[in-house]
Amino acid sequence: MPLFRPFQTCYLVWEKARALYTNDISRFYDVISCMTNLKKQESDMSTYLGQVQAVMEEFETLMPVTTDVQKQQEHRQTLFLVLTLAGLPTDHDSVRDQILASPTIPTS
Repeated sequence: MPLFRPFQTCYLVWEKARALYTNDISRFYDVISCMTNLKKQESDMSTYLGQVQAVMEEFETLMPVTTDVQKQQEHRQTLFLVLTLAGLPTDHDSVRDQILASPTIPTS
């Protein structure tokens, strides 16, 4: 594909493809949902803590620590958008799904 020719490594091609074709807001929604619904229940403590660690790592991948104030503000907006969507009642599932599937995310 001509779009990917300028990239010299597979990693750079993958990063460009990921930026173009994935919707991080949808992934982030899944991570937040997992975080808020994660419970020890029947599993042993090490399994539970392993699940917590996996969710934390996914969260860090999607919202890495940064010194860029603009990026921090974007992260906060994304976090509050996802928490707002997660708090919607089930009769608004279609609205939430439409927002999560959208290539552009509404901003304030």
